[in-house]
Amino acid sequence: MIHFDIPACQSKIKEYEAEMNEPSFWEDIQRSQKVNKEVKLLKNKIQKYEDINSRIEDTEVLIQLGMEEEDSSIMDEVGK
Repeated sequence: MIHFDIPACQSKIKEYEAEMNEPSFWEDIQRSQKVNKEVKLLKNKIQKYEDINSRIEDTEVLIQLGMEEEDSSIMDEVGK
């Protein structure tokens, strides 16, 4: 099971970004590359979650509209 702890991801990004603002951070090239990569991965994970969540919300609205209008063709649209 995949677990999306978005607040934890956002918190970790803030920690990394604070670390990245330190002048000495960039002196350790390996560490800075690792942190940069991790920030990108976390931001990507958050974006994917937000995209999925948006699609779910759109589908819920479409289903609700279909139910209110008693339009069974909406179910065809939902299946896409």
